[in-house]
Amino acid sequence: MNAHAYVKVVVWSAVMSMAFMLSNVSFAASPTADQIKDKVLEWIDTEDERDVKYTYRRIAHVEKLNSDGEVEEKENRVYKSILIDGRNYERLVMKNGAPLSGDDLEEEQEKEKEFRARPEGKKGEGEIVLDRELAGRYKFRLKGKEKVGGRSSYVLSFAPDRSKKLPNKKKEDAILNALAGKIWVDEQEYAIARIDARLTRTVRIGLGLIAFIKKARLRFETRKTGDGEWLPHSMKSFFWGRTFLFKPIRRRETSRFVDFRAE
Repeated sequence: MNAHAYVKVVVWSAVMSMAFMLSNVSFAASPTADQIKDKVLEWIDTEDERDVKYTYRRIAHVEKLNSDGEVEEKENRVYKSILIDGRNYERLVMKNGAPLSGDDLEEEQEKEKEFRARPEGKKGEGEIVLDRELAGRYKFRLKGKEKVGGRSSYVLSFAPDRSKKLPNKKKEDAILNALAGKIWVDEQEYAIARIDARLTRTVRIGLGLIAFIKKARLRFETRKTGDGEWLPHSMKSFFWGRTFLFKPIRRRETSRFVDFRAE
């Protein structure tokens, strides 16, 4: 056998050996978008059933913008979360480096009073909870994988499911039914690592003095800590709307979560 023939035999043998090995390997198919969504909801249920609750501080930087997108006013806020009947409440404690006083203090005390009076399990006005009812409003598609915080995550896009009649009884329904965006889901634990949501159209609502919301965007991220907990990490939001008096409101806020403590 000459050298050329010998090489052909070796190559062919190698190819056939590889084909045999591959034929005996079962490749796990990637989960579908709906399967990932269901795993996320299971993870949320498990987290809700845990006895350990965390308190924290949220440090927020708020900017009010003019029509050209330029900053007109800045404000720094500090929120301290507390547990009230096992529920987390963010108490505003400081503005621009000073403790609350006057009207600001009275307004915050009234908000906390209303929260304490709310029956357990009842959501407050405008409060949004990620559950099966909310997830059922949207269609999810698997877009691929990306890393968040150094961990591999599935990337899902979501948009309102126009094939079904969406709920439209509560004030927040108008916003929820116009949301679209992406969710990053940790590949190993199915925890939500990041949410990026935006309004797809102008929405008319009746929350407070707001009449129209033209644009809104929210990005929320979590991180897994050294002791295995998934906790809030950062949040960014942008809001552009008009009041019933047609006064424009443009607001941008950046927050970070610090000083977590198990209770």
